[in-house]
Amino acid sequence: RFLIFASFLQAQDPKEMALKISEFSDRKKYNFAEGMQRDLISTRAALRNASTDGLKSCKFGTVYKQTEGKIANLNKILRNLKKAGEIGFTPEIFFEGMHDDEIIQFFPLFLHGEYEINHDNVFRPGRNTKDVPEEERHGRSYVKENLQSKDKKECEICKLEVEERERLVIRGDVYHFFCVKCVQCNSTAREKSDYVTFDGKFCCSSNCVKLYDAGHLNQARG
Repeated sequence: RFLIFASFLQAQDPKEMALKISEFSDRKKYNFAEGMQRDLISTRAALRNASTDGLKSCKFGTVYKQTEGKIANLNKILRNLKKAGEIGFTPEIFFEGMHDDEIIQFFPLFLHGEYEINHDNVFRPGRNTKDVPEEERHGRSYVKENLQSKDKKECEICKLEVEERERLVIRGDVYHFFCVKCVQCNSTAREKSDYVTFDGKFCCSSNCVKLYDAGHLNQARG
């Protein structure tokens, strides 16, 4: 079957295939946008029905019970409404049972209901890929920097060749992951992790990063 499908693809004009793929992607995008818009309409109705103070606020628990968990993108819709300035709340993500008493405030824009989800805003815009000066990176590696190291084969510490399964890239330099020692606890890396401190030093875990940064940030600022 695969050979038949491959032969079919080869027989197609590349431009025609590209057009078909693009049209298929657009259809998927429109379908997703339509589904999100339906969830938005349902969420707005649930928020209104859950309010007991004249459309000033409501509790998340009441909203969840009214929807019976049937709005698949409830948390995402709530976050979008918050970004649009229609509602306000504290938790980043709501969990049933944990945040039932959390208050969702309604702002004047909510009553107008102008925010809509469509083909143009359903996905986030692309990331800004501008170069960031090294002094502003706070020790973090960047994709471009790591791509420049793809042809490097030699470990910066032992100077021996690094195989792919042992490869660790930190700030554009290549290491055997067992050659690098954690700046906080002095243990070698137990896996190909990429925890880096604010000043670009390697740590073996996120906990060590927190401990190191907490102990050294004030010194660096002083």
